[in-house]
Amino acid sequence: SKEVEALFDTGASYSCIRRELATELGRVEPLPRPLLLPEGYGGVI
Repeated sequence: SKEVEALFDTGASYSCIRRELATELGRVEPLPRPLLLPEGYGGVI
């Protein structure tokens, strides 16, 4: 058990956390395909 503080946008399409935290919590779930995320400056990560 680990206590974490988080802020989630309930109107967002997706919520993401760092892989290290997901691993620590035992909640790593691979995506069926990579997810491209647009940046505010027009790029994609």
